[in-house]
Amino acid sequence: WVAVVAAIITPLSLLRSLDALRLTSLLAVLILGGISGLVLLYALPASGPAADLDPCPADGTASPVSCPPGEVRLFTSPAGVLAALPTLVMAYGCQMS
Repeated sequence: WVAVVAAIITPLSLLRSLDALRLTSLLAVLILGGISGLVLLYALPASGPAADLDPCPADGTASPVSCPPGEVRLFTSPAGVLAALPTLVMAYGCQMS
């Protein structure tokens, strides 16, 4: 994969003018917009326009491994945040490097 990406990126990085990359940038922005739209659709209530996108439907077809039973809480206790803090710090640190 690295060689394929390098074969695509190398000619683009050797262009005399970076104006030629504006279409590539537009494509990247459109893809990010599409991903953001999908995230918003997944965040909508399951009874709305995203009814088919519900990963854990209530009709009993959900996998108990990926959709464990129980209540899903939007907020947690401060102790729960502190318990997850090392994982969040490591994820942030690895993202930057």
